[in-house]
Amino acid sequence: HRHCLPHRYPDPAQAKDFVARTGIDALAIAIGTSHGSVKFKGTPKLAIDLVAECRDATGVPLVLHGASSVFQETREEINRLGGAMPEGFGCPTDMIQAAITKGITKINTDTDLRMAFTAAIRKTFVEAPAVFDLRRFLGDGRTAAMKVVEDKMDAFGSTGKAADLGEIISLEEMAKRYAA
Repeated sequence: HRHCLPHRYPDPAQAKDFVARTGIDALAIAIGTSHGSVKFKGTPKLAIDLVAECRDATGVPLVLHGASSVFQETREEINRLGGAMPEGFGCPTDMIQAAITKGITKINTDTDLRMAFTAAIRKTFVEAPAVFDLRRFLGDGRTAAMKVVEDKMDAFGSTGKAADLGEIISLEEMAKRYAA
């Protein structure tokens, strides 16, 4: 598994060179996170100070992959409702907030969304076994995932900031720019 490998952290000078050579407009950096529901076996540790170094060296927005918190209460709910998720620990919100203050501008937390969605669907199946309308159970899952998104937006300081984005570029226009 990826999470069992020793961490390899980016070198800010190499990151700068990579950005210059490729022209990318955002860079995902490895500071100790990993994808999936088992990120840490013990106390989570992230190389937070490396974020500022990479931000200063590259000048592009930085992305944090594998930043789900893996909420234990959600894992327990999934398992209570018939799931078999192994014990695992994710990135505490305060560590992600610290990474934001150092320069992370995009945070990927898909595992938390999938876990909330799964728990809600399992709950519907257990508590309302006669339900077979996928609009109902998928709706319950979507509502649960949306709640996680709302909570994360609040925690990460992005709620109410859409107006600050500046020019909104359509997908078609962005495709043209990338093709050019």
